Amino acid sequence: TGVILFKRESGELATVPETGGPVSTVVKAPSGSWPAFLPDGRQFIFHVRGDGVYAGSIGSETTKLLIKNDFGAVFAEPDYLVFGRADGLVFAQHFDLTRLEVTGEPFPVAQGVWEALSAARVSVSATAGVLAYINASVSNNQLAWFDRSGRPGGVLGEPGLFAGQSPRISPDGAYVALTRGFAGI
Repeated sequence: TGVILFKRESGELATVPETGGPVSTVVKAPSGSWPAFLPDGRQFIFHVRGDGVYAGSIGSETTKLLIKNDFGAVFAEPDYLVFGRADGLVFAQHFDLTRLEVTGEPFPVAQGVWEALSAARVSVSATAGVLAYINASVSNNQLAWFDRSGRPGGVLGEPGLFAGQSPRISPDGAYVALTRGFAGI
């Protein structure tokens, strides 16, 4: 849609044209965070701390609660929301993009995730069907690929301290970008 969706310091969600220009408030959410566009480029999801994951749309101040949860969510093609819980488990649940609502029961897709999807501890490839996440162990860790069913797909690089960093998978699912931490970070 040619806009950037972001959280303002006040907690409101706002947009700005990708080429620069005036900022427009989209949602006056208290502590709204981690906004992410859905595939149509107009609808988006975001998290409200202590409440849950909501959906909204550019041009409307109306929002809809999707999941009561302490942590954020990410969209996974073709029609899932992926979200974590405090016990380090990550779940997927079918998500109807037309009605903006979750359907069916959530099912586990990963365990031992650091801070269970607080912010961007999990990334889902748009096309390759893989999930990357930060392991809950805050020690020398080995990054690994897993498919949607949880089957291992190989390791990534050398072991290191990765806790607290935010992996991002390339659209083709071939690469992952992240920042390595140092002891005590």
